[in-house]
Amino acid sequence: PGGDKVGLGLLLDRNRENITRIGKIAPGLAAGLSKKIQVGDILEKIDDEMVNAVSLDEVKRRCVGEEDSVCVLRLVRRREFYEPLRFDVSLTRTKMVLDYPSRSAAPSSASSPPIVRLVVY
Repeated sequence: PGGDKVGLGLLLDRNRENITRIGKIAPGLAAGLSKKIQVGDILEKIDDEMVNAVSLDEVKRRCVGEEDSVCVLRLVRRREFYEPLRFDVSLTRTKMVLDYPSRSAAPSSASSPPIVRLVVY
């Protein structure tokens, strides 16, 4: 029952006014692949629940879910000279797998270098 738990690829920050912002976006995970989220965007809701009334740890827990599950974020983007833009982004939680050549592996007879697999959640 239940698949692997994965996140959205967001680093979240919270200020003294209890505003949760996007601090960093991991490329290759749901948030980065969407191309709709920017560093500095304000996270207002996760799956239609306000985030300012819960701890930052709880917000982070709500971002994590089963692989291939969908999460809807309500974001606010401040714009100079305009009203803030409110919008929803639907993200599907996925793992990111990166293959890197291994520097420490012994040379092999194959033409391609040995691979080290890094899985990021």
